[in-house]
Amino acid sequence: MGVLKIRVELEVDGEDAERVAGLIDALAKLSSALNRSANENSVPEIRVVHLSSNQKSSPDDSTLQSDPVSSAVNTQAAANSELQPKDPAESQVESKKVEQIPTVLETTSAPESSPEPLHLPEPEVIYRPEDLRDNTQYNLPPPQQQHHQSHPKPEENVAVPSQVVPPSSSVIASTPLPPRKATEDYTGVTGVRETQNSTHEYAVNAAPAVALPVQELPLDVKIVGILQEAALDSRSVDGAVAEILHSVDAARFLSPESDAIVGKQLEDAFLDALFDPALLNERLAKQCGVMAVVEILCMLDQASQVTIKEHALKTILSQLNIPRSANGNRLEFFAYAEAFAAFCWFGIVPIRAAMKSIISLLVDPRKRSAAITTLGKTVELCLEMIVSQVDPPQLAELKQVLQRIHEPEYQYDLEYIQENLSWLPK
Repeated sequence: MGVLKIRVELEVDGEDAERVAGLIDALAKLSSALNRSANENSVPEIRVVHLSSNQKSSPDDSTLQSDPVSSAVNTQAAANSELQPKDPAESQVESKKVEQIPTVLETTSAPESSPEPLHLPEPEVIYRPEDLRDNTQYNLPPPQQQHHQSHPKPEENVAVPSQVVPPSSSVIASTPLPPRKATEDYTGVTGVRETQNSTHEYAVNAAPAVALPVQELPLDVKIVGILQEAALDSRSVDGAVAEILHSVDAARFLSPESDAIVGKQLEDAFLDALFDPALLNERLAKQCGVMAVVEILCMLDQASQVTIKEHALKTILSQLNIPRSANGNRLEFFAYAEAFAAFCWFGIVPIRAAMKSIISLLVDPRKRSAAITTLGKTVELCLEMIVSQVDPPQLAELKQVLQRIHEPEYQYDLEYIQENLSWLPK
């Protein structure tokens, strides 16, 4: 119920004081009657406070300001007093007094009922493998919507080791092919197509959690934990970047002379997060990848990015060039194939240079196992980039190389790659 607050201050003396006092008593009785009826009829509430003739208070009186229920005399008291006949001289004197009377009129409305609290959805993390697939189609957003603005563009000049063959000088077809998405996840670890209800059963050999406080952990161990949490979608990418940068800055501040050591620890942490077998097993068990780790890498300072990217690419290419048998254990190199595909997606490795290197590895039977696994992961993540940026002659060469592969160990890989590139034999 709203409350009408009226405050009037009067300066009276003599007979006027007695007359005003009687009027105030009458108003008090009227207020009591109105208040009783207010409980029944919900009429405005009036409360009368008796101010003595010699009491003066300013509009910012702390008592009135702090008491939300108190109010002053209705202005009708002053109006009724003016109805009595007065001498002109007396009226002139009282008019001067009235000019000095501060009057405060305050009305408050009934507080509105509080609206129901809004239940906003949780913000989505930038990379969630579980949300990017629906058992039939791999719905990976285009690169320009996925990675941070600070990421290098796909064709940005980034130092690439000599093992990656530079892209050919052919011009991309004038009419680009329509974008397509991979029909399913590439499960090239086993080389066998998995059914819709199948699950990964990889042994998780991760080391037990360290019981030391966070501040006592070595810098590289702490960063590896942050990166793995981001990869497993238990920590946001932005939060991981902020904590890593804070930890690095704190380490450099405490030991300014060890800046090179801090940089080496940062590099080792990213290489472990990308390639460590125990961390790979944990990610595979939860069907997660390294996209978040590479995204965080692309948000570091430029000097750290260049050093880590070059070292990681050198490690990847050296591992993919190791001779292996067709029926070997793909877990030995799956992390390197996955990281290579993620580097292509973020533009660290140009997609045309990547296809050139993969083709050269496919030709060698001793390196075909790693090459076809790398191609499968690249098709899964970068299908749209392949069909829109790779030159048609290079795609034709890739098709011819794949058609000459007949080992039964690669049957699943061939079907997956050719199906997504619309090359499946009829």
